[in-house]
Amino acid sequence: MKLCETGTRLDEIVGGIPEGYVVLVEGSPGTGKTIFCTQFLAHGAKKGEKGLLITTSAPTFKNVDYFSGFDFYEKSIIKKKLIEFFDFNELAKEARSTGVKNADWKLIDNITTLVRDNNVQRLVIDSIRGVSKVLEMDTYSFLFELSTQLAIVGCTTLVTDESSPGEGTYMPFSDQKFIADAVITLEQVQENGRKNRFLQLKKMRGRAIPREPIYFRINAKGIDIIPPITPHLDYKSFDKRISTGVAGLDAVVGGGLFKASCVFVSGSSGTGKTVFSLHFARGGLDKNEPVVFVSFEEPVDEIYRQASAFGWDLKKYGKENKLKIRSKTPEEADVQEHIEAIVQLIDETKAERLVIDSLSAIANVFGDKETRRMLRALNNECKRRGTTLFVTFTAADLLKTDSISEGHLSTLSDAIILLKYVEMASEIKRSLVVLKIRGSKQDTKIREFEITDKGMVLKDKFMGLEGIMSGRTTKTAEEKFVEAFKL
Repeated sequence: MKLCETGTRLDEIVGGIPEGYVVLVEGSPGTGKTIFCTQFLAHGAKKGEKGLLITTSAPTFKNVDYFSGFDFYEKSIIKKKLIEFFDFNELAKEARSTGVKNADWKLIDNITTLVRDNNVQRLVIDSIRGVSKVLEMDTYSFLFELSTQLAIVGCTTLVTDESSPGEGTYMPFSDQKFIADAVITLEQVQENGRKNRFLQLKKMRGRAIPREPIYFRINAKGIDIIPPITPHLDYKSFDKRISTGVAGLDAVVGGGLFKASCVFVSGSSGTGKTVFSLHFARGGLDKNEPVVFVSFEEPVDEIYRQASAFGWDLKKYGKENKLKIRSKTPEEADVQEHIEAIVQLIDETKAERLVIDSLSAIANVFGDKETRRMLRALNNECKRRGTTLFVTFTAADLLKTDSISEGHLSTLSDAIILLKYVEMASEIKRSLVVLKIRGSKQDTKIREFEITDKGMVLKDKFMGLEGIMSGRTTKTAEEKFVEAFKL
């Protein structure tokens, strides 16, 4: 089955549209139907395939104007008449002016002749609702007859149809879905105060299609599809251990963290998550391991400044391309865009360590569901590449540990390290505890640590105290007994 490329990254997912198919492109106003279709025509024209756009809603000169606003537009395409524009209303009027009985059938014949005589390989009708207002025949009969004629000449046809948000499958013109060989739905969805665009392949005869909606955006490229990253359990497991970068902590976690594991570090604001992240990044850089550091809350210069406060010159690694820092607020891109950009950086640098500081910034903007999807995708991509993923997450409460399973993210991790404030004798101290190391024993004692001009300094475990995890300590019963009998 020969495939006709769309000119979008949908081709990477399904290979294109089978040649000679009639494709229904549906969606509410503003979802990008016309852009998708003109991009389809332009891509074909650049390959020398003649295209024809029959429109019911805009004059020819306006279509050229719309077309010229995108990168896929080239003047030579129009000049060489590789794409031509026709007004459906004029075509219908011409057919009726002949006085022929059943002029609507004559119109179908004229369109078919136009396609055949001009060797048109790609046809767009925009839109079928506009056609229905002009024709005396029903749109079902029109599409059925036209698709039959076009199949003979091997022309691939895209037909647009407008729907109101929420109409779903109960559309007034749903009959054409049965005629169409493929149905592509473009949607705008309001999520967490943001408008996201999704493309869904609802039907494609003879082809396996993805079940999930595919994220896309409209920009200078036109319909810019970001192929979804589907997690697969085909990655290699590593026995090799790597350093946390914090002196003394490797022994606590059983000899270091497993390579390609996902490390989840949770703690409230100010407990030292970013400092820990910098330790982990520097631990890799000192061993000549490329690192990608992603910050959703701080600019690049601030990351360099914080590192320099501990005597670490990370800029030199940046100049040597061993360290790549991506500093973007969550609002600057959508989740799928963030994922794609991060994976691209990993591949460019062949990074052995990826730091995300902090994932809670993503959760605050996109919600738990999208945050979990992002962590799952990055975790899977890192494991397939042998990259160790280090993720920080900001807990809501400064002193309490109400839930370590923030948005159920911890279930995706191989190691969980908790940083907490502890109140002791009217003083706030910091504590660290390793809650989980998958596939390994770990020291579960709660240890104190300090942040000094050298970074994190791990100290001894807390002795004679309980209630540390709650943030408010009291002496153990044994300690109280000993103190009661002190002279």
